[in-house]
Amino acid sequence: MLAENIIDFASGFKADFVILKKEPFRINEFNRRQKHTFEGYPVYVVTAEDLLISKLMWIQDYQSAVQKEDISSLWELQSMDKNYVNQWVANLQLNDFGLLL
Repeated sequence: MLAENIIDFASGFKADFVILKKEPFRINEFNRRQKHTFEGYPVYVVTAEDLLISKLMWIQDYQSAVQKEDISSLWELQSMDKNYVNQWVANLQLNDFGLLL
């Protein structure tokens, strides 16, 4: 994944900029992004479901305790569309490491 980021060291705020890949999940993720306003500027943010799936993709080769904790926390969100996540986990043949129980 090709990504760049900016960090505001005063606040600790970090924003990642990711180049869109021509893969079905990434295109779908891009189309589902949500528009928000940050300090008066429009910004687009990935959905919680797509963030969770991306984190699962990232830990396939290197299991980070921080990423696993993030995944577990995201999974517990009441608004989480678990059917959507489970469909992509199956489609992408991801190991969920028992985090999606």
